[in-house]
Amino acid sequence: MPTYNLKAVVQETGLKHDTLRAWERRYGLPQPQRTPGGHRLYSARDIATLKWLVARQQEGLSISRAVDLWNQLQSEGRDPLAEMDTVAAVPGLSAALPAGGSAIDTIRQTWVDACLSFNEARAEQVLTQASALFAPEVVCAQILQKGVARIGELWAAGEASVQQEHLASTLASRRLEAL
Repeated sequence: MPTYNLKAVVQETGLKHDTLRAWERRYGLPQPQRTPGGHRLYSARDIATLKWLVARQQEGLSISRAVDLWNQLQSEGRDPLAEMDTVAAVPGLSAALPAGGSAIDTIRQTWVDACLSFNEARAEQVLTQASALFAPEVVCAQILQKGVARIGELWAAGEASVQQEHLASTLASRRLEAL
């Protein structure tokens, strides 16, 4: 039930009034209810949504990409608020990994697969979740560096296209620039 006014949301999220209004207008997130007098009333979920968006920005996504990721997850019938905290949020990853493998190897392969299938949103999602689980140095060395190297090997062997290699390189560069 919406009970929080704009001032409370600003205090809770650290966002400015203007930013909140702009996100509502441009991206439709959040969607606060209005009082009969036209004042915004936010729910606890609205506040959690804003915090989720801010967290994605801190991980290097632009607000538009964060909103795209939010919308993609919802269109797949998934709740972004429930999913982004664990490895299980990425299909194919789970807390119970196959024997002989490691979480980092599974995450790297999932990222490589997303790049090879030109699924930029999925690749970004994998990196976002990896960043929540591992230190930036680990993400850079174990996922990005080794993942790009693997795609380079596939390209050299004629098993990946130059476009696939370019997508992976672009995504890796973007994440490094954000750090």
